[in-house]
Amino acid sequence: MKMIRSGVSIAATPDRVWQILAAFGSYAEWNPFIREISGVLEPGRRLRVKIVPHGYRERVFTPRIIVATPGKELRWRGRWLLPGLFDGDHSIMIEPDGAGCRLRQDETFSGMLTRFVGQEILMATRSGFEEMNAALKRRAESP
Repeated sequence: MKMIRSGVSIAATPDRVWQILAAFGSYAEWNPFIREISGVLEPGRRLRVKIVPHGYRERVFTPRIIVATPGKELRWRGRWLLPGLFDGDHSIMIEPDGAGCRLRQDETFSGMLTRFVGQEILMATRSGFEEMNAALKRRAESP
């Protein structure tokens, strides 16, 4: 198992941050990592997600939503071919923090092929999370 974690403090309410995360149609306007996302924001439903990690070609995958709690958490699970081969659990957690909130993104990779995932792709993914977090912070804190 391999894990990536990245977080940021945002001077905006959890509801404001959720509004931005849930507005899939506007990701191309602000998100440098997840360039497109579409689907119904509801547990059990599939999303279509296009990411662009630094130094790698774009990747499209169709994870299933596990949790979609407004203002608190969005979590999905993506799989490559078969369960247990190469799975990725992605979560975005939003927690109140004073007058604002703290946003944290985690990705846990598991499955038989996980050991073949190089450090470079993990670092590119983490960098993408950090860029996304910074862009989300800018958008949420702007009037």
